[in-house]
Amino acid sequence: MSKESQNENSSLIKGTGQKTPYGINRYLLLIIYCIFCGLTTSAIQQSICIKFIMNKLGAYEWACDGAQTEILPTGAKCKAQDNYITTCWTAGIMAPNIILSVLGGGKLFDNLGPKLTGYIGQLMFMFGLLIFCISNQSFPLYPLGFILIGLPQGPIFNSVVSISNLFPSHCNKIISILSTMGDVSAFVFYFIYHFHEFSGISIRKILVFYSIFVCGTLSLVALFLIPNISYEKFQSTDSTEEEDSNSELTYNTTYSSESVSLHNASLMDQLKSSFFILLLPYFTLTVFRSDSIKACLDSFLQSASNTDIDLIRSQMSVFSTLQCFSFLFSLMNGFIMDKIGVSKGMLLQNSLGIIVSALFLFNASHIVRIVSFFIFFSYASCIYSTAYCYLVECFGFSNINFLMALTTAPVGFIYIVIPIMYSKLNPSNFFYFHLFYVISSLIMYITPINLLMSNLYKTQKLNSNDELSSIQVDEPKTVE
Repeated sequence: MSKESQNENSSLIKGTGQKTPYGINRYLLLIIYCIFCGLTTSAIQQSICIKFIMNKLGAYEWACDGAQTEILPTGAKCKAQDNYITTCWTAGIMAPNIILSVLGGGKLFDNLGPKLTGYIGQLMFMFGLLIFCISNQSFPLYPLGFILIGLPQGPIFNSVVSISNLFPSHCNKIISILSTMGDVSAFVFYFIYHFHEFSGISIRKILVFYSIFVCGTLSLVALFLIPNISYEKFQSTDSTEEEDSNSELTYNTTYSSESVSLHNASLMDQLKSSFFILLLPYFTLTVFRSDSIKACLDSFLQSASNTDIDLIRSQMSVFSTLQCFSFLFSLMNGFIMDKIGVSKGMLLQNSLGIIVSALFLFNASHIVRIVSFFIFFSYASCIYSTAYCYLVECFGFSNINFLMALTTAPVGFIYIVIPIMYSKLNPSNFFYFHLFYVISSLIMYITPINLLMSNLYKTQKLNSNDELSSIQVDEPKTVE
């Protein structure tokens, strides 16, 4: 058996003697955590199917009393009903930005630890679904339901993301896999709605079943299979015990003094560090740039002439298809960052963003526009996982809930501002906005360059002939 194979199949034990919960193999644990994220985390992002479900439940039907009845594409009976549901959905999307960052809820979850964070997150999602089922005209609790299914997006993911430390050579891959499963959770309400349509079973019964049995089971997973404290990376001479041999694998990675101090620093010291200060504008501008491309395409479609509308629709069709498979780009991001490092990965992504914005400066041909979509998703689908990789590398997991909440806080407002901004603009003015994105993207290079120049992590190569340069394999010891 090769050294690399031995390492990958080893039973993982931390230097402190703490094993994985119940000694579960780390790969099996990773699969469980993927399911844990994939069944709830970002389900609220599927706005269309949620609206269909709300209309099936009769949410805000009373708003149509006396109004002219018209069945809208979302299934609403009037515009007022559709507006109420959209407002509730927006409240759910905005909840993490306000409660976890502005009101400090993220710090509360950090203090509770990953086990209780995951448990509370799943209970929130469960109660959110149940509130949808019991709400009516007398008790219109729909906004609370949306907030409860939107709020735990970050906490559920953050409760299990530290498992990436159990795979020291593939940390960024693991973060990207879990992030991808979070994206996959957007299919939850899609599945619920279409299962209702196919089976004829009451939508309320399906939601009750999902909340009690699925979310209930995931709550038990949190209690029994998520540790009280985050998993830690191997440091100094942490060892692993081989399942079928007596050899020991010693991980010996040296850290720069700045790295150690930031991982163990107080929250205020982390917030005042250049790494976090530079991340805020980088992340905000990255999201602003990517969502502007989407809004720009929508505006092109709405303002297209009869001669161009078929071409624009064709482009939107390609864009939507690529969006369905954007998780593949997110997975690739983890592999790339493990290969070249987080800082260089961010440099690459920012360069791709500049290319896309530059291509939108002019009226490009159909083929060039399609190529720009591929480039767009190669970086836009990795924004959140990249932010996690950056925060974990710089600060570890001690304050991950609050730091991520602060990082994403402006994004909720961007989702509201961008569509309004582009709806009021003349397409002839788009040139100046994309020119602004190109110029601002050049400035954004400061963030990854700062991380690259800081030399945050210095990996000591213990054996240049070893396939895993960061792993030293000692000679087998005789067991007495």
